[in-house]
Amino acid sequence: MLLRILSAAALMVVLHFIPVTGLLRLGLYLIPYFIVGYDILLDAFTMFSKKHPEHHLHIYGEGPKRNVLTAKIEELELKDKVTLHGSVPNVMFTVENMGMFVMASRFEGMPNALMEAMACGLPCVSTDCDFGPGELIQDGENGLLVPVGDAQALCAAMEKIAQDPALAEKLSQNSRNIRQNHSGEI
Repeated sequence: MLLRILSAAALMVVLHFIPVTGLLRLGLYLIPYFIVGYDILLDAFTMFSKKHPEHHLHIYGEGPKRNVLTAKIEELELKDKVTLHGSVPNVMFTVENMGMFVMASRFEGMPNALMEAMACGLPCVSTDCDFGPGELIQDGENGLLVPVGDAQALCAAMEKIAQDPALAEKLSQNSRNIRQNHSGEI
């Protein structure tokens, strides 16, 4: 099963299920490190990869804190499990073919990246920030919400989707409904 994780405009992780192989690819954009919770995501991925060592994290985009992200990757001994790709044009075309979107933000407004991922039909995991994600995701119906700053809960939500294809499909199908409710915003 190939699982790919990718990001756009905000911290998001996307998993793509292809039954032929056993890889997980994760990708993220480098925007403000603290706000979007790269540290939380990397901590969650560290736990996740111990149970699922065949998976790999791919990070896309550039930002002023790339050196901080690189140091965290090295500190967690994830150098062989995480790839920093830099900026990639039209990353949403890649995201629409993925299987899971994860956003570990500490703060959000109305997260366009989450809405775009949902509109693409991706099963979504997001932290339940004060604004935004909780207005879009009905936990367990069209996505999964986890407490802000909780790497263990983020890992557990990623595992639920990775281990339960029926749940992934349900979240995927239901997330598309955002097109009716927020089509002017996407």
